[in-house]
Amino acid sequence: MASDSDFSYWSRFSGERLSRRGFVRGAALGGAGLAAAALIGCGDDDEDEAAPAAATAAPAAATAAPTEAPDPTASEIIGDNWGVRDEGVVKYGGTINAAAGSPVLANLDPIESGSAMVHQTASNAYSSLMRVGREIDDRNSPIYYPDIALSWEIPGPTEMVFHLRDNAKFHNVAPVNGRALTSEDVKYSILRSATNEKSRFKGALSAISEVQTPDPTTAVVKLSAFDPLIFNDLAGHYVWIVPREVDEAGKLQELIVGSGPFIFDRWEQDSRIAYKKNPDFHVEGVPFVDELNWLQIANSDTRFSAFESGQSLVSGLNSQEALRVEGDPNILVESFLSVSPFVIFMNFKDQLWQDERVRKALSLAVDPDIVLKLQSGGNGLWRGVISNQHSGWTLSQEELKSDRYYLRQNQAEAMQLLDAAGFGDGLETSFLYNTSWPPYYQETVQYIAQAMAEVGVKVNLLGQEHATMRKNQDENNYEGLAFGADGQPQAESYLLDYRTGGPKNGSGVSLPWLDDAVNAVVNTIDLEERQDKAKSLSSDILEQVLYKIEYNDSRRHEGRRSNAKNWLGPPPHWYVTSGFAYTWLDDA
Repeated sequence: MASDSDFSYWSRFSGERLSRRGFVRGAALGGAGLAAAALIGCGDDDEDEAAPAAATAAPAAATAAPTEAPDPTASEIIGDNWGVRDEGVVKYGGTINAAAGSPVLANLDPIESGSAMVHQTASNAYSSLMRVGREIDDRNSPIYYPDIALSWEIPGPTEMVFHLRDNAKFHNVAPVNGRALTSEDVKYSILRSATNEKSRFKGALSAISEVQTPDPTTAVVKLSAFDPLIFNDLAGHYVWIVPREVDEAGKLQELIVGSGPFIFDRWEQDSRIAYKKNPDFHVEGVPFVDELNWLQIANSDTRFSAFESGQSLVSGLNSQEALRVEGDPNILVESFLSVSPFVIFMNFKDQLWQDERVRKALSLAVDPDIVLKLQSGGNGLWRGVISNQHSGWTLSQEELKSDRYYLRQNQAEAMQLLDAAGFGDGLETSFLYNTSWPPYYQETVQYIAQAMAEVGVKVNLLGQEHATMRKNQDENNYEGLAFGADGQPQAESYLLDYRTGGPKNGSGVSLPWLDDAVNAVVNTIDLEERQDKAKSLSSDILEQVLYKIEYNDSRRHEGRRSNAKNWLGPPPHWYVTSGFAYTWLDDA
């Protein structure tokens, strides 16, 4: 048996819900509600564009509310473990239309894609071991609740035991035809994400050494070393439980066959992904609606118009759009802090950036307050290495703005540093950017190019559409600089992006001492000690401007139509929309 100190990380997961602030002792999942018993330690129970269809009328009796609760509220049906708004008596029927601004989707296989839309839609049809939600009054506080795993035990820092429900079935479509989902499916799916050469997540899941299946309802995940992110990754978008038959037939790129609340109906490429409710879903009484359509609307103005007119029920909003709908009684707006994901990557292989004086000069050229104004009207915070949305992990605003670091703008100092580095007459470089991203991003690109020109750095803008640019960013296949994305759902993940082969290491930085420092942080079991190490390493990274320049976190906004009851959007950068299963329409 491991010592008590071995559990200082995992044992913080205690309480009534599984959350980043305290781990669920799960609430019971009977036949009609979410529930769990999360057990920590060695067997003891220490307490974490196609046009949208109109909403349909209420469905036939086969989809009516459970007979034992003729007029139930959401919490009476699903329990309160994951968080519900409980906005009155549930109504059954209708259609939810959600719009996404995704560019062209290459395929639907989630292990091959970093597209938010692929995973957001996948979360409606696939199951995972746990689901991620959030506290009702705090979008930056994730919680985890049971899905296929009804309960779990953490015997030690390198082992997790998941006890699976026995009533989960794959969708009643060929070739699985409603067969039972077992621990072998869980094992296959975890290892597929962790080891398949096409998987974008094999690096993040590399600590998984083995998955044991002692019986059909038990899966034991073994780690080669402690990794504080694995539990969270299993609840997020890294592992969806897929049927082996569909994968081996090579069909996952065009079909979604899972065991989730909605059954895949069709994919109208670059237009929409359509679903129908799963009448055999393992949580009795949900989903509440009959159909779900994910609309793919790349143009932000068109997407906002669809939301404003009621064609779509939920939409992300920029600051101007949030102001535009303010006071509309049919629209509710939620505001929250989220990382502004756009950062400058310096190609590690480019000799220009090997001199830290040049890296510091690039950082000093740009005013973060102007970037913040362009991206969110100035409503936000300066950001260091880790986003401020992760409380306890970040340096203070006073520290970030101090002379110790180089986030502040000082163009005179920038020119002095360039002169000392031998570039008194200036330098020239390429600047890769994404032509598919929204107008405020394009305006930021133009501002950065202008600010750098003022200190003698001429950037030649090279625009590419999203799929090409993102592939080149992720594979470090560009010259000079790239203005790309690096947002993450978990604090520690930001540091992994500085490790050789990290999931969003767009600079391609590969420094052995930095790899060791990142590993030292993520391998620390005690939470407070790990946070202290993370802040210390963040200071080192900022002092040397290690091949990346972050700017700010912004206030983001999401709107929902008032007839969409009980909707809870996910925490920032969690690519899941599981909440649609528990959303009902007041006008159904």
